[in-house]
Amino acid sequence: MRFLFLVLSFWVSSVVAQVTSPLRTPIEPDPTPKPFTYPVGFADAIFDLPEKIAGTVFFGENQIELGKTRLSEITKKTRAELHHNSLKEDYLCFSAPIKTTTEEPSSETQIHQNIWFILGDRGQIREVRMEEVPASSLQCPAFSEDNPIPSLAQLTIGMTTEVATQTLSIPPVVENPEDGWKYWFSQQPSMNKSGHTHLNLFAIQEKEGRIVRLISVVEDVAN
Repeated sequence: MRFLFLVLSFWVSSVVAQVTSPLRTPIEPDPTPKPFTYPVGFADAIFDLPEKIAGTVFFGENQIELGKTRLSEITKKTRAELHHNSLKEDYLCFSAPIKTTTEEPSSETQIHQNIWFILGDRGQIREVRMEEVPASSLQCPAFSEDNPIPSLAQLTIGMTTEVATQTLSIPPVVENPEDGWKYWFSQQPSMNKSGHTHLNLFAIQEKEGRIVRLISVVEDVAN
């Protein structure tokens, strides 16, 4: 009887321990700034250009080639954390200063940019989104200690429309004066996948004569 009592006592204790075990606390929402959504013009892409315009991001001495550079190559250098948004996109986010053509702004008015690298389905960086943000807005960690200004197709956030036009000698495929977006769409045979086409969707948004957003997506799609 004593043995049976000990067994029952152990069983009851185990059940009570399972029932009274602390519940998991809710996961705190990720405060990292989320990437802005695709511009509406991407939905009507016309792939007229034979070669991609914006396939590489230059970040100081770092070169990030969209569609090829792997996530691990960036995280190894920056120790950045991978984040997720409501669309189940995986991304890295960094902050950097911007170039200005006027006098150096004060610390109260200084503006920066957030840069998001979106992960593709093969573990590579598929796209980049860059957006001007005021100092009062939430910013991501710096890419590096010196935190250089990134460029895409030789364009930078804060660059004037005049300089951007001179830098990009190819006119946009589509232009929407109402929202300030300009688009370049290209296609060429894929060098990575046989029977696939290499696409590049590139766009800039201008406001008051300056670039405030840049986005480039590189994707291989089946023919």
